[in-house]
Amino acid sequence: MRSFILLVTFLSFIGLKPLMAAPNNLNSDDLFTIVESFDPTVSDVDQSIQKPDLDKKIQQGMRDLLVRLTGDSSIVSKEEVQPFVSRPKSWLRTYQFEPRKEDGVTIGQNLVLDFDAQRLLKAFQSAQIQIWPSSERPATMLMGSYLAAGNLINLTPENLGYRPDIDFRSYPKLLALPYVIAEKTEKWVYPVTGGAIPAAMSAEINRMLTDTNQDYLLSFQIEQNIGQPMRLLWRLFGKNGSALGSAQISGSQLQPLMQTMFSRMIAAYSYTYRQNADVLNAALVSFDDLMSAEQLIAIESYLKAQKPKVHQVFLQEIVEDKALFEVVYQGNYNDFLRLVSTVENTILVSEDALIGQVNYRMRGLGVMPETQLIDLSKEFEANVRQEQQGQ
Repeated sequence: MRSFILLVTFLSFIGLKPLMAAPNNLNSDDLFTIVESFDPTVSDVDQSIQKPDLDKKIQQGMRDLLVRLTGDSSIVSKEEVQPFVSRPKSWLRTYQFEPRKEDGVTIGQNLVLDFDAQRLLKAFQSAQIQIWPSSERPATMLMGSYLAAGNLINLTPENLGYRPDIDFRSYPKLLALPYVIAEKTEKWVYPVTGGAIPAAMSAEINRMLTDTNQDYLLSFQIEQNIGQPMRLLWRLFGKNGSALGSAQISGSQLQPLMQTMFSRMIAAYSYTYRQNADVLNAALVSFDDLMSAEQLIAIESYLKAQKPKVHQVFLQEIVEDKALFEVVYQGNYNDFLRLVSTVENTILVSEDALIGQVNYRMRGLGVMPETQLIDLSKEFEANVRQEQQGQ
C-alpha cells in the first residue's frame, strides 16, 4: 500500500510539468528492436547449468517491447495485448544471436529481436493501444551512488565499468529512455529526502541540465548493509532545480529494484501524453495549388502513414486544384498541426483550432496558365482504378 501511495504521489508531481521533447538518436525502427541477454543460468535447486529457453526469451522480448512502446509497465497484464504476448513469434521479422562484448572481450551472448513495426502499429491501432512516441520522451541526467559498509561510490561511467554487479545502464536503454550519466563527482547530487532544496543547489542543477540539454535530473542511491534488505532511494528534479518527487523501495536483489525505479520513471514521464492521447479529434485539412493526381495521392498516403497519431484519412472533395481531407487524429491540436506541416512543399495559409480547419498551399509551383489546368478529380479516380486493377 505504501509503494502504491508513493507512486501516485510521484505521478501527481510529474503530471503538473510539461514534458519537453528530447533529442535522441532513436527512430521508429530502433524502437521495435529488442536485445535480450541469452546466457546460461545456474539453477537455485541443484546448482546445475540451465540453457535459456528461446520461446520464453522471445515472449519476454514482446513484454519489454510493449512497455517500451507505451511507457506503461502495467500494459502486459491488460486484455488487449494478450494476442501479442501469447504469440510473440508471429510478430517477429527476424531474430539473431550476437556476442556481447566488453573492452573487446566476449562476455556473453545476446538475442536480438527485430519486430515488424508496420504490422504491429496497424494492429495496435485496431486494438486502440496508445504508443508513446520517441519524440515525446524527455532526456534525463542520471546521478547515482552506491553506499555499502560505510563506503560511498558515485556511479560514473568509469566506476560502473569496474562494478558490473551494480551496472544499471541496460534497463533505461531497454525502455528507450534518453539519458546521460553524470561524470563530474565534485558536483554530485544525492537523494536527500525532506526539507527545502537550497537555492544554490537548485541553481547548480539548473546549470547542469541546461549545459547538457537534459530535461530532468534523477538522483538515486543504492544502500546495502549486511543482514538487511537492499534499499533504493531516488529523487527527481526539474530543469529549474526544484524537486518534483521522491520514493524509496527495498528488496533482496538490486536489478529488480532498478527495473522498478525506471518503470515508474517512464510511467510518470508518459502519463501526461497517455492521458492526452486518449482523446480522438477530427480536422478538415485542405491543400491548394495541386498539380496532379499523383501529388494528391502522395499527400494522402503520407497522412495515412503517420500512425499512431493519425487514425483515419478521408478525401472529402476535389474542386479544380484544391483537395479537402477529413483527418481523425489522436492527441492535442497543436501536435497534429506540427505533424501535418511536415507534408513536403506546403505552406500553412490559415488555421482555426476552434472549428478544426487547416488550409495549406503547395509551395513554389507558380501560377499555371488556365489552358493547362487539370481536372484532378477525374485523374485521381483514374489512378485509383489503375492501382486497384494492379493489386
